[in-house]
Amino acid sequence: MGHLKLKDMAKVTQAQITQWKKQWGGVYSIEVPLDDNAKEKAVGYFKKPTLDTIKASSKYIESDPIKAGEVVFNNCWLGGDAEIKDNDEVKMSAMQQVSSLFKVRQATLKKL
Repeated sequence: MGHLKLKDMAKVTQAQITQWKKQWGGVYSIEVPLDDNAKEKAVGYFKKPTLDTIKASSKYIESDPIKAGEVVFNNCWLGGDAEIKDNDEVKMSAMQQVSSLFKVRQATLKKL
């Protein structure tokens, strides 16, 4: 499959991003280079994974970690360039970034 030119890819408007922010509370863009020269990039827009999404993906962590990443990717995808979803290398790169959006903070415990 040949690489799509940026002008041929779906564009997300600022109005759409604003709508997503209202709906999901935060929107993250992930840019992935389409080749080693990084002249062209595909952009995908994602919401932060919820605990339910992490739970759904966790059953695959040991047996199929790529499937676990796909569960998070698919549940967080809002829109963007088709290349993000259609090109395996680009998708894998985006999957790694999406999975890092869920932050586990360091909690402290005190006996009172």
